Amino acid sequence: MRNSLPFALAFCLLIPCLAASAQSGTLSKTRNETVLDGSIQDGEYSFTKSFNGDKLKLYLNWSDRALSVAVTAETRGWVGAGLNSLRMNGANILVGYVRGRDQAFRIDDGRGHAHSLGDQGVELGHALTEQGRWTTMEVQLQPDAFIQAGQSSLQVIVAYGNADGFKPIHRFRTADTVQLER
Repeated sequence: MRNSLPFALAFCLLIPCLAASAQSGTLSKTRNETVLDGSIQDGEYSFTKSFNGDKLKLYLNWSDRALSVAVTAETRGWVGAGLNSLRMNGANILVGYVRGRDQAFRIDDGRGHAHSLGDQGVELGHALTEQGRWTTMEVQLQPDAFIQAGQSSLQVIVAYGNADGFKPIHRFRTADTVQLER
């Protein structure tokens, strides 16, 4: 019994650490600006999270000028992100792909299990690249269109598919909630 006390204390101290590591990170407002070039540089984004064994990565940066969203995935098909919903329904969906030398990008509105053309006026710019087996999409958006005063978190969907186009079904998708810090 006496030997179990140190173990119990260590366990009690470890629980909050494990809980904190399981939570999503925090996106803090920054003065850092991203460069729309279709490549991700170290330190360019203030929030990064990997999914599906590093085959899909989400990058976020939030400044007074822009909400920057980047997705890179191990695919030669489309990549996408959805904002302000944990499901397609109600999400503002950013989707893009590269075919040859051409970039295709649009913002869609999620409706049920589908999506259709949404408000393109909130976009400040985008860049897409396909290098080897990886497709990368970077998008800058008007921040006030996606983050409202007093909003404490941002719901995000990330996904990718194996084919080019705006309609092919996803190969992988997941959702997460990112805490916001002003």
